[in-house]
Amino acid sequence: KQGANKNEEEQKILEEAKTARDGLIFRSVRMAADSLLDLIIPDPELEKYIKRTPEAPEQEFVYLGPDEQITPTHINWITDQAKLRHLPYATAFMSSKPLSGINHKEYGVTSEGV
Repeated sequence: KQGANKNEEEQKILEEAKTARDGLIFRSVRMAADSLLDLIIPDPELEKYIKRTPEAPEQEFVYLGPDEQITPTHINWITDQAKLRHLPYATAFMSSKPLSGINHKEYGVTSEGV
């Protein structure tokens, strides 16, 4: 049921995209986030192929900050996807969430400077 709701939500976002570019950006954000989650949340089937060294931690934590083209809708989707994929500390996976944290854009903190 949760997966069906997720697909409906994604379809709604794509339908609301104002331009083809907006849809392309959302698809790109979605693929990039899922690819990164694939790498940091390995499938149990693949775990046997991962070589651990004493220096490497068992769990890596990755935190993302938004780029100029990332909207609050994208940020919420990324965080929701991390929760759906059972990432520990999923709400911390992406900063600048609309309802919590510090909105980087509002305070002028971007990759172009402060």
